[in-house]
Amino acid sequence: MFPSELLLNDADWTLSGIGQAQFILSSLAPSTFTTIDITFTINAGASEIKNYTEVTELRDILGVLVSDGDSDQDIGAGNDPNEIVNDIYGTEPNEDHDDLDFATFWIGTVGVGNLVFIEGNADKVFNSGEGLDGITVECYRPGFGPDGISGNVDDYTPVLTTTTMNGGEYSFTGLRPGNYIVSIPYNMFTLGGPLNKFAPISGDGLDDQVDDNLDENTRDPNNINVMPLDIAGANSVLIGLYPSTEPTGEVGFNGSGDSPDEDVDYTVDFGFFRPVGIGNLVWMDFNDNDQFDIGEGVGNATMELYRYGYGPDGIEETSDDNDPVATYITDSEGTYRFLNLPQGNYVVKMPVFQFNTLGIGLLYKARNIFGNDGDSGIDDDVSENTIDSLEPFFDGASSDTIRLRYDTEPINESGFDGNADHPDEDIDFTIDFGFKPLVGIGNLVWIDNDNNNIYSPNEGINGVLMELYKPGYGPDNIAGNADDDQVVQTTYTFNGGNGDGTYFLVIILGHI
Repeated sequence: MFPSELLLNDADWTLSGIGQAQFILSSLAPSTFTTIDITFTINAGASEIKNYTEVTELRDILGVLVSDGDSDQDIGAGNDPNEIVNDIYGTEPNEDHDDLDFATFWIGTVGVGNLVFIEGNADKVFNSGEGLDGITVECYRPGFGPDGISGNVDDYTPVLTTTTMNGGEYSFTGLRPGNYIVSIPYNMFTLGGPLNKFAPISGDGLDDQVDDNLDENTRDPNNINVMPLDIAGANSVLIGLYPSTEPTGEVGFNGSGDSPDEDVDYTVDFGFFRPVGIGNLVWMDFNDNDQFDIGEGVGNATMELYRYGYGPDGIEETSDDNDPVATYITDSEGTYRFLNLPQGNYVVKMPVFQFNTLGIGLLYKARNIFGNDGDSGIDDDVSENTIDSLEPFFDGASSDTIRLRYDTEPINESGFDGNADHPDEDIDFTIDFGFKPLVGIGNLVWIDNDNNNIYSPNEGINGVLMELYKPGYGPDNIAGNADDDQVVQTTYTFNGGNGDGTYFLVIILGHI
C-alpha cells in the first residue's frame, strides 16, 4: 500500500485498489533474492508523506535519531507490536517481517528573510528609506550545518550567506525544515565595518512573527550571555521554520516578497541605531575647593534620566512622555552612566528623597555648589552641572537640558573616569553633580546685666541684626570679585527656645 500523497508512475506496476499497487514476480529460485523498484510522483499540494515502511533508521524533523523496536530491519517474526499478520514473509526467527511503523517525510522547502535597517527617528521601528544595503547576512542551522547531518564538522557553518539589497532586504530560501539562526557577522561591526558604532534597537522581538513595522528580532547585547557585536555579531533568536506554518500576508517592508507565503517567514528583521550616552559623577566637596578630589565620590545615589516629550517609548505625545527613560545607582566612586540612548535632548535628575530623608546617605540637607556650567562639556576637575538651588531638600537636583548628538560630544575628558566612555565622541561624560555639606554658626547675643561675665537667664536681646562675612570671597565664593567684602548672610536674634537673643545661620560649606 502507498499513501495518497503519492501517485503511481511505474509501468511495471498496476493499481489493484485505492493506494494499492501490484507487481507479479514470475519466478524466484530458492535461496536467492531480487530487488524490485517502484516509482511514484508526488501528488501536487502534498506537504508531507506518512509512509508505512520497514524502518532501518528513523530521525525526527530536527534530525535526532528516534529509538525504534525494528531499527535492525526487524529480523524475526513477532518482535514488533504493530506487525501486520497478512504481510508475513516468513515465520522463522531468521526470516524477515514487515511492520506498521510510519516515517514522516517533508516535501518542499522553507525560507526566512526580510530586512536590515538603520532606525533614524527613535521610534524603534522601520520607516521608509531606512533600509541598509551591502550588509552580509548568514543563515545557520545549529547542530546540522549545510549537509543537514547532525554530528558533522560543518554543524556550525553557515548554510547560506547573502548580502542585503533593494533597500535592506535579504532572504534565504530552499531550506530544509528545522530551527535556524540568522546572523550578521562580527566584521560588520568592527572598525571600518558599515555597522561600526551601531547598536541593536532594544527589545528583541523573539520568534513572534511580528514584522518590522512593529518590532525587530536582534538579541540585545546587554542580555545575559549575549557577547558584544564586534566579537559575536548580531544574531536572531532560534527561528523555527516548517511548511504551511509561517506567517502570511506580512505587512512590513516588501512583505509580499515571500513565496510560497505560508512556507517562508519574512518577519525576521535587524534594526540598528547609532547610540549616544551621558554620565559621570556625583561628589561631595569636603575640602571646599569647588572641584572634585579623589575620595569625594558619593555612592548609592539615585540618578534619573528624562527625555521630555518622548519618554521611554521614544514616541511623542504618549502617556509616558514625562516618565524617566532610565534609572541608575552610582557606584562606590560616585560614577553613573546612561548608555545606548537615541539622539535627543536629555535632563539628568536626582530625586528629592535623598536630600530630605535622614539616614539614607551623605546627601541629606546638602546644597549644590554654585556656578552651574550647563551643557558646557567641561569636566568635574573644573566645573559641575547642577542647576543652582538653595533647596535640593524640597526640589531635588537637576542638570540643564543636555543635547546629545553622535560625533559631537566632548572627547578626552579630563575629569575622574573621563576616559571610560566609548566611542568618546558619542558620549558626554562631563555631567557632574557637586555638593557641599550643610554647616552652621550661631548662638547668642546678650547684655551682662549682673556683671558676672557670663550669660544669665533673661539677658538675651531679640531683634539684633547679625551679618556673616567671608572676607576675600563674598556671596559668590570667588576670590577677587567686587562682592568680596559684602555680606554673605543676615539674620536677627530671636527667642530660640533657650531664651531671648538666639540666632542661627545655616551656611553652605565654602560660604563661611
